Amino acid sequence: MLAGEDERSNLMSLRDRIGIDVGRRLRLEEALEWADEHEVRWIDIQLDAGANALSSFDDARAAGVRRACERYGVHLGLHTASAVNVAEVAPYVGDAVERYLEAYVEIAPRLGAEWIVMHAGFHFTSDKERRMAAGLDRLKRIVGHAERHGALVLLENLNKEPDEAEIHYLAHTVEDWPRVDHILQPRGRHRYAGPTGAPTTAGLADAPSG
Repeated sequence: MLAGEDERSNLMSLRDRIGIDVGRRLRLEEALEWADEHEVRWIDIQLDAGANALSSFDDARAAGVRRACERYGVHLGLHTASAVNVAEVAPYVGDAVERYLEAYVEIAPRLGAEWIVMHAGFHFTSDKERRMAAGLDRLKRIVGHAERHGALVLLENLNKEPDEAEIHYLAHTVEDWPRVDHILQPRGRHRYAGPTGAPTTAGLADAPSG
């Protein structure tokens, strides 16, 4: 091997692990083309509205997405909205949140998506314990739904809000993680975000067993 070849190989390996959170910026098919053009191998995308609304994917469109992922060699993931409170406790609203998460689980295998990013929800300071319990129960049911559909759920941490804020995200502290850890196996994992919110390679590591 020529001098420097091993180093270049390692750099290419690192490049191949870089992913982009497309969010709502592009139609899914355009995002896959963009990823291929820029040699990005990992993307995730939100399916909440517009051209990528969950209801817009009939069988023909879903099959086209799967073919594009295979043709371009792009690994696709889905990213739910953090504004949807997984820890919702209000009647009817909580049911709607659950159906929203189930819909992401159900569409993932149809699109060939390899993971679904979800969140633990948020609380309003005085009701943390109540909402934590509601969120845990809901995530348990969603992970069970994912097992039945062959989908992988990744739980992403969120930002710490100022102490004076009324709203605080759940599962953003080390203390919160053990409380959600046990529900993630075998079809759930942690997905950590770096200081800027960008995904890190640690995000695809297995959660500790137990």
